[in-house]
Amino acid sequence: MGTTWNILIIVLFIIVFSLVILNIRMLKLIGRYIQFVESMKMGIPRNKQIEKIPNMVLQSDLNKEVTLNIDNNLEKDLLLIFISPNCSACKSLYPDLKNDLNGYKDVFTMIVSRGESEENQKYYDHFKNEGLNYVSDKNLFDKMGVYSFPYAMYVKKDKKILAQGHPGDSSFIYKMVEKNSAQSEKQLIG
Repeated sequence: MGTTWNILIIVLFIIVFSLVILNIRMLKLIGRYIQFVESMKMGIPRNKQIEKIPNMVLQSDLNKEVTLNIDNNLEKDLLLIFISPNCSACKSLYPDLKNDLNGYKDVFTMIVSRGESEENQKYYDHFKNEGLNYVSDKNLFDKMGVYSFPYAMYVKKDKKILAQGHPGDSSFIYKMVEKNSAQSEKQLIG
């Protein structure tokens, strides 16, 4: 009888643990939906799907020697990841953005944050430790038509945007890079 009770307790524990995990994931999805609805109530427009990025200069906050001049053509493909300190989805995403994004030799990665320097300290520390390029620039969000976060864009050397969208998790970003870094000029907006 003792063995039966032990098995029953273990099975119940597994069921309860699984339900807790499912509830946590469901709460995250509900939080993202509420954030989206709230942003729409405030009249914030949705992200514009632009085809080409404008000319600009980006200088990394972490390494002042890293400056990206976006004029006629880029030296490498460009991965832009837009985050905000007040965004719960961004808070769950940024710890998964690691130094291995630098492992793609033909892709330059730049994390763009919106917010004041105090709010960005966690991001700043994480990306500094990971060796990723990072810039805090509110104006860049407007230039690129990004109004809700997190948001990622993959840009080819000719400044055409091949892929863009809202990453639910870091695997979205890694898949975007893997798919497009080896891809030819086929345009996949959306």
